[in-house]
Amino acid sequence: MDSTFEVAWDIPYCSPCVKHMKLTKDAGVFVIFLGLVSVASGVLCYRVAPFLGIPIGIAGLAGTFVLYKTLMARARKQCCPGCACLGNAVR
Repeated sequence: MDSTFEVAWDIPYCSPCVKHMKLTKDAGVFVIFLGLVSVASGVLCYRVAPFLGIPIGIAGLAGTFVLYKTLMARARKQCCPGCACLGNAVR
């Protein structure tokens, strides 16, 4: 007899929690994409004009950081007083 089995929990989330979990996940994915585009743009511009490549890459990364903070603040506004965290409460 095999004594191993899989157990799964079905955790109910309220509507605001679902919204801020989705916003948090989307912000992370978007920022990774935008960060990679910023670095790639900086590298490509550096190969053409070194004096432009570094500022373009830094400006892109700074803009990505500001955008991430803005998106996370928007997700935080969706939280209720009883919310445990911005992302999934259970992993």
